[in-house]
Amino acid sequence: RGVLDAARGRQALSSLLKLDGLIGCALVDAGTGLVLAHESRDEQSIDMELAAAAAAQVLRAQRDSARSMGLMDPIDELITTAGSRNILIRALQRHAELFIVALFEKHRTNLALARFQLLEVERGLS
Repeated sequence: RGVLDAARGRQALSSLLKLDGLIGCALVDAGTGLVLAHESRDEQSIDMELAAAAAAQVLRAQRDSARSMGLMDPIDELITTAGSRNILIRALQRHAELFIVALFEKHRTNLALARFQLLEVERGLS
């Protein structure tokens, strides 16, 4: 069962659905921005394809910036806040071509718990 298997990706992401404030999450190909698997509470509330493509651009830019500064350590995660949302991007260390993006309602989410759960999902995909 490879990490690229969509069913395995959805199974891993489904554990995030129990987090209060989760809007949606996806396993994404970092090179293309294409969604390999996704979960969301309300399919109409967020376009995960668009969110994944945007997150891929952010991760690429951050990796390029880190390299230009001479920082060779891999990026583990990025956290951004936009209005009422937190966006977490978790790069998979064993599969550098993949990352997880998760969108949360800022005022309903325990950010520390969300970060821990993303790490657990990453471990489950390794």
